[in-house]
Amino acid sequence: MGSRVGTGGRGVVDEHRFLAEATVALASSLDYEATLARIPHLAVPPLADWCSVDLLERDGAVRRIGLACVDSLKHVTAEVGLAYPPDPEGRHPRTQVLRTGRAILVRDVTDDMLVAITDPEHLPVMRALGYRSAVIVPLIARGEIRGALTLATVERRYDERDLALAEELARRASIAVDNARLYRDAQEEIARRRAAERRLAAQHVATRALAEAGTFTDACTGILRALGEVLGWEWAALWVVDAAAGVLRCTDVWSAPSSAFPAFEAASRGRAFPPGVGLPGRVWASREPAWITDVVVDDNFPRSPIALREGLHTGIGFPFVVAGAIVGVMEFFGREVREPDPALLDMLATVGSQVGLFLERKRADDAVRESEARKSAILEAALDSIVTIDAEGRVTEFNPAADEALGIFERWTPSVLLSDSAMPDQDGYALIERIRALDPARGGRVPAIALTAYARNEDRVKATAAGFQVHLPKPVEPAELLAAVARLAARS
Repeated sequence: MGSRVGTGGRGVVDEHRFLAEATVALASSLDYEATLARIPHLAVPPLADWCSVDLLERDGAVRRIGLACVDSLKHVTAEVGLAYPPDPEGRHPRTQVLRTGRAILVRDVTDDMLVAITDPEHLPVMRALGYRSAVIVPLIARGEIRGALTLATVERRYDERDLALAEELARRASIAVDNARLYRDAQEEIARRRAAERRLAAQHVATRALAEAGTFTDACTGILRALGEVLGWEWAALWVVDAAAGVLRCTDVWSAPSSAFPAFEAASRGRAFPPGVGLPGRVWASREPAWITDVVVDDNFPRSPIALREGLHTGIGFPFVVAGAIVGVMEFFGREVREPDPALLDMLATVGSQVGLFLERKRADDAVRESEARKSAILEAALDSIVTIDAEGRVTEFNPAADEALGIFERWTPSVLLSDSAMPDQDGYALIERIRALDPARGGRVPAIALTAYARNEDRVKATAAGFQVHLPKPVEPAELLAAVARLAARS
């Protein structure tokens, strides 16, 4: 651009001064839409009587983002507003500029031209504006067409110098817009990373809370606090299914140290939600996490009047499932209005699954402890000898009666051992195994007779392999039993 003075929409303009002031104004905001909307107000009246900026969206749609005109045209422009007239056939020069990226200078705007490029609905308004000349230049940044700047006059004719000045303004505006977009993208990326870090931290603290918890109540209390603090919520509640009544009841709450919502807490503790009603009921019915952007205006949030009074807005909830059944719901609330975050909802669904697995594991552990307690009581009370062996044949436990029987060998070695192979809970094979493990001097080789109700050949083989010398099926005749004992006693 040269340094000489040029003519604008209403008179003379110093090009260098105008561009310098425009550059400062365009750089004053890092909001790219605000930057674009500022351009028409810079151009009117120095460069034009009427000016608009149209933004080319990434999906190809065109949106008018800025408009300015001199006072004499405001009454007509008001009928057009910020609407961008559709141009599906691509007849308007502005559409051509957005497609090609090449500027267009219209020295003389004729009525025939208006008829050719304007639909019948907008033609009267375009005629009323009384354009004489126009310039349309693209907004291009890093080789990408971002929009178009349209300048028009009602009194004088544009020339090549005006076109060059408009292109320079568009170039500087494009740079400012690109910088603003880069800043916005960088801020959004930072926000995304921080959100991802918060989600990972939240999942970590929830997992740790489960690992450190001894009971379901401890686990849920820890998760309410951990997720609330890490994710920046201000109030949370645990709802547990009352299966008999078919409702959810609030059993625990948490609030941030600097926040208090007494009325909302009282309303929550005093309510019960059936499936589908309120945030907890909605989560229960859908079996999926839910996000309410603003509970104050939600038509399925019975506590909304109290939320409004105490300043709560966004609410989220997620279920936890045990053996395919919903057993509880957690909900969190904050004062800010937050837009839905699908990634956060996915993370909360994972936490819900972890809570469900924790409950299943605790129930299984409790069942094992109860079973062990019952078994210990049975073993302690049993009068018969009971010996337990594992799948590898190792003795894992025995009761006092069995221990007492084996203790006989510490004091006295019998000539013959007579054992029933079908004692309560276990068989006599475990007993003979322990005896055969003794030193011979302590009775490890004492002859033994197995009394059994099993008379198959394989049962006889099993008894012999276990260490019995004689296998006698029941019922057995006393004479036969005495004869067997006598034979074995004679051998020993």
